[in-house]
Amino acid sequence: CASGDNVTGVTYNAVAMTQLIKVLNPGGSEHYVYGLIAPATGANQVSVSFSGTTYVRAVAASYTGAKQSGLPDASHSKTDSTSQSAITDSVTTIANNCWVVASTDTDDAVGMTAGTGQTMRNTTSVVLALGDSNADVTPAGSYSMTTNFILATNKMSILLVSLAPFVAATTTSTSTSTSTSTSTTSTSSSTSTTTSKSTSTTTSTSNTSTSTSTS
Repeated sequence: CASGDNVTGVTYNAVAMTQLIKVLNPGGSEHYVYGLIAPATGANQVSVSFSGTTYVRAVAASYTGAKQSGLPDASHSKTDSTSQSAITDSVTTIANNCWVVASTDTDDAVGMTAGTGQTMRNTTSVVLALGDSNADVTPAGSYSMTTNFILATNKMSILLVSLAPFVAATTTSTSTSTSTSTSTTSTSSSTSTTTSKSTSTTTSTSNTSTSTSTS
């Protein structure tokens, strides 16, 4: 579409997803990334709702081990209206050990492949692709990802979002005991002190689902 939000909502397993970032592609299409914390497990449907008559493209992916709040950790977008055979953007992660997800859109059917810093997960109609860092980004900071185009285009956009990791809660307890004994036959006193520390860690499985779409 030329302008405005044609996409009115995205759901996963009938649960509403949250729009994390969007940008207007120079070719006229709106480019979005939606996310959902703790989605239902198993094979479920992603549905995109939109107003009017429009052409919609969508890809989806799910990630385990994600933090269950504060989605996204960080985000960034870039567009380019000059003829190029690749697009590169960077995002500055906040949490350590984030994964970065990239969605690339072009209004030309040029085809896409993963460039530096990116592993491609899926593509659709050779105009929309989704990839990720395929590894923890550590230490936290600027991380760049590139998408290559098989043919040059001047209608491109890329959206980056970082997913913070789930960190298990840690509890530390300290106990101290003191004992004193005295003998009547002689004046003697002994004192012993012991200190013990124990640490318990709890873990749980956590998931995040990400969907990208253009209209």
